[in-house]
Amino acid sequence: MNAADTAETNALYVTPEGAFDRGLPPIPAHRFDAERERALDPATPTGIILLDLSAALNIDWPATTPELLARYLVIRPGERLSHRFQATGEMHYVLKGAGRSTSGGVTLEWRAGDGFCFPGGAETVHQADEDTLIVSTTDEPHHRHFRTQPVPASESFLLPAVFRQDRIDAALGLVHVREGPVKTAGKYVTFSTGGMDRTVRGTLMPTMLASINTLEAGGVQKAHIHNAVAI
Repeated sequence: MNAADTAETNALYVTPEGAFDRGLPPIPAHRFDAERERALDPATPTGIILLDLSAALNIDWPATTPELLARYLVIRPGERLSHRFQATGEMHYVLKGAGRSTSGGVTLEWRAGDGFCFPGGAETVHQADEDTLIVSTTDEPHHRHFRTQPVPASESFLLPAVFRQDRIDAALGLVHVREGPVKTAGKYVTFSTGGMDRTVRGTLMPTMLASINTLEAGGVQKAHIHNAVAI
């Protein structure tokens, strides 16, 4: 069989009845209780704990949603944890602890309540001064699905950035004191970097929106729906 004949046999024709039936499983609501308990266990050594739903999603690689993979980073005092995520970028939020992280020649200092991000694809090294727990999210499943590689960090539109807890609290404070009718679905602050002005403005990456959402005691959040999966 020549190449032209093979090309014809490769062609599939889908009628309207099946055009949008892609056989994708529903994304289940899920609590990662076991993973949380491992992350909070003082006996758990320095390492990475994946929040993996790939079996339920019928995906052949680790994934929390079809586009994103979340994980806990456990780092004990005086120890280091390194990784190289094949992702557009990596977003980290420090649940507890203090230390520093280096990626692409940039070192960021952080402590509990801070968030920070780096372009993906490069080695990142975290070093903890205190018992540290970080939750991290990347778009690795996106690249695995499309068989793509992230661009080098030097070419990425995602700029290294650290989001300080006091600045986050100040921004949330401005949202909470607003008066008049509530026009948004929640009281939150979203993280972004200057490079995103060239792509999807106001998001961290084209595949990820990262934010801190709050609700005061006795408060009400406006009913809303998502057109994406929330972690």
